[in-house]
Amino acid sequence: MIKQDGLEWVAETFGLEPRWSSEPDIAKVESISRKHLNLKENDFCHLSFYAQGAFNKLYKVEIEDGCFLVRVTLPVDPSNKTNSEVATINFIRQTTDIPVPQILAFDDSNDEGTITGIIDWECVSTLPLWKSCDFPEFLKGKERNEEPNRNNYAPEDEEDANEPAADALDNEGTNDLFWEHLLEYESTMLRTLFLDEMQKIAPEWIEESTKGAGKADFEIAVQHCDGGWSVKRLTAWLDAIEKGENWSLRRNLYGNQNTQCDYGYQKACSDYIRRNGNLYGYGERRNIALGVIECMACSESKV
Repeated sequence: MIKQDGLEWVAETFGLEPRWSSEPDIAKVESISRKHLNLKENDFCHLSFYAQGAFNKLYKVEIEDGCFLVRVTLPVDPSNKTNSEVATINFIRQTTDIPVPQILAFDDSNDEGTITGIIDWECVSTLPLWKSCDFPEFLKGKERNEEPNRNNYAPEDEEDANEPAADALDNEGTNDLFWEHLLEYESTMLRTLFLDEMQKIAPEWIEESTKGAGKADFEIAVQHCDGGWSVKRLTAWLDAIEKGENWSLRRNLYGNQNTQCDYGYQKACSDYIRRNGNLYGYGERRNIALGVIECMACSESKV
């Protein structure tokens, strides 16, 4: 792995995570700010820490005429990350009416001590079509096709019942495991509804998702290749691919989770879903799922 100034990789439970090995030099940040704001040496310019994300540190720059933000980026993916963010903001400005920050200057390298800085724009993604055609996060999870029977689970521990966490929900006297399994079951049912609705209102979404299943598996392999617990499954997946076998890595890693490729099976469950609208907590989550479907279908039609 190429060594980058200011960056170190720390081994955590699920793989390597990037960390700052040193704090950005405030004097250099100020020097860069003065340069791009056309300030003279004796002009007022005050820098202060503003905020921090997983990969960036933001500094507030105050001058006589106003305030600005400078973002220093952790060199996890030098050049590409900064260029991608700038391109995303410019694309949004050119093609929509959504307000976005005005980028005064940026640099995609750290050559000769130049710091990579950019106006903050967190949590914005530009995705290939196959990546965007996936379940929303709140519907992802393990597959459970049989509704759990509360009578088959142990009662709640007396200690847990008497001293619940401040943000804990009432378990109604039943062990936590029942509620976890119930959530998995309801999520499985809602994924069925999701695919059924998407097939009706945006069949091209299903088609694109099915075509992109192999790419999705490859991305998952990259994400998990440094995790010791998944190496055997990744190796088995690679062996299957070499043999020309249709072997879903997502199913194997995530406990047989429903995927877009299972649409035929999912559709067979749709009648059951519509007949059982009173599952515990189901109604509200069903409405949320339908709302997400409408939004995704609308976005798909514009791609």
